[in-house]
Amino acid sequence: MYRRTDLAEIVSDPSPITQKYLAIWFCGSGSFGNAMTMLGWPVIQNDKPLLVWDQKNGLRVDMTVEEKILYARTIFHYVYKNNGYIMQIDPKKLSFSNISNTVKAVWSQSKLLVNYQHTYDLAKSYVEKIPLHPINKLQGIEDKLKDEVWPNVIAVDYIGEYILSILTNNLSPEKKLNILATIQTKARAMDWYTQAILSWSNYKEGKLSEHDLLNMYGYVAGDDYELTRPRYYEVLKKPKPAIVDSDIKNIKITNLENLAVGMHYLRSEVKRRSLIWIAALRENLIMKKVI
Repeated sequence: MYRRTDLAEIVSDPSPITQKYLAIWFCGSGSFGNAMTMLGWPVIQNDKPLLVWDQKNGLRVDMTVEEKILYARTIFHYVYKNNGYIMQIDPKKLSFSNISNTVKAVWSQSKLLVNYQHTYDLAKSYVEKIPLHPINKLQGIEDKLKDEVWPNVIAVDYIGEYILSILTNNLSPEKKLNILATIQTKARAMDWYTQAILSWSNYKEGKLSEHDLLNMYGYVAGDDYELTRPRYYEVLKKPKPAIVDSDIKNIKITNLENLAVGMHYLRSEVKRRSLIWIAALRENLIMKKVI
């Protein structure tokens, strides 16, 4: 059982060294399991990789592993129906323990809709937990990425995806696109990531100076989580940009659309912070002559 999701679009064509780290980060005993535990899921911790890659299909989520991590302690399981997999109740799993854990899993999502401001503030706190200044030892960087960086990145992304799914539930494709466009428009002024995507072409077209490219987007690489890809400061053969401490915005959240806009911003900021650590990992792997 496999599927493509946003989770499986982290890297388009991962190198062996990137696959090695993805397997560490995205498993029940790694960053993914830690993130879902933070959010309140009754997680099963195991070492089997959640993401699998092959030349024909690219990077995909192994739904058998996902089911084991997230649903083994609940009454749910995946069933193939109408050319796809859906979640259904398994009568064989109707034990008191599994029912209790199912309530826990459902509440981990439902509570995000009880108080929109609290949900934004919770996600904001996850972003702020990512340290801005990496250490210089490879083992320390690996530990920080696994235990502090990726769990918070995954948690913020999960909340953002869940809020979007609620906001666009049962809407036509056209209406969904309209809502997504509205969110992007409202978040544009504080959306670092979208500007990062455009930064290299803007630099090449003379719309962005080399100074601004390096200061604002120096840790970007295009295929950002691919460890073999040089960062922009490397491409331009410039010193590593200084890391500027930046406060995460306090945004007043009054409705679900406000929350979706806020989460769009937080997902951008959590990626900005994570790329500092990815660059530090790459730098140390180069020093060790691994890449």
